[in-house]
Amino acid sequence: MTQSARSRNLLSQQQLEQLLQATLVPVEPNPQFLHRLRARLVDLRQNGPSGWMLVAAAGTILVLVSATFAVGLRFLLLSVGILSLLTARERRRG
Repeated sequence: MTQSARSRNLLSQQQLEQLLQATLVPVEPNPQFLHRLRARLVDLRQNGPSGWMLVAAAGTILVLVSATFAVGLRFLLLSVGILSLLTARERRRG
């Protein structure tokens, strides 16, 4: 696709703003949802994190630690593989 073909398909800034104004309409949230959300925020401030939040945080930390360990192990295996290839090449030469 050439540059001129690409530029024909692009919207101008004014057209894009008009399109976004027509499609993006502000919406008022449900009052019941807002009440429940505020109640949870107050509950968190007063009581601290609940048990399921602690379990979720611990699980996230566990997943991050295991992912970091897996990446480190892959780099270790990669370096051992490269080292073995280099030593095998030296043996063939000598």
